[in-house]
Amino acid sequence: MMNKEKIKIYLKWFIKKLAKWTIKRYQPGVIAITGSVGKTSTKEAIYAVLKNCRSVRATKGNFNNEIGLPLTILGDYQKIESKFFWVKVILISLARLIIKMKYPEILILEYAADKPGDMKYLLEIGWARCRRMLNFSVGRKLWLVRNLKLLNLCLIPALQF
Repeated sequence: MMNKEKIKIYLKWFIKKLAKWTIKRYQPGVIAITGSVGKTSTKEAIYAVLKNCRSVRATKGNFNNEIGLPLTILGDYQKIESKFFWVKVILISLARLIIKMKYPEILILEYAADKPGDMKYLLEIGWARCRRMLNFSVGRKLWLVRNLKLLNLCLIPALQF
């Protein structure tokens, strides 16, 4: 019998693979948001601008880590529910890879790095679809939202690096 830690390691590995395959299959535009301050408000502002004119999915709640980011890519999940939640996620994700289904044109992904290696791990999942990078300071959020016309845009706050 496997212990919980090994199951978590295998689960993280598998949902990471499913998320990468899903991005490769559906090729959505990715807006990646990271930084120490203002990630959630920036994500919400961009979502508010795009939701009425495009098919968009944004990170929900605190789904900005090594489990939550792949879940955002795999479906519009809001929380981890019952003990059968992971079975449901895996089966639906596999079906979506086999059978072409409706999928958002744009993903707005929030990236949080709490410990060393987190950002590298997250970027391995959703970075491939980002075509442009915009460096901005926290004070330029309103300008960014008013001028958001590029759909394959990566947002990296200047304070992050």
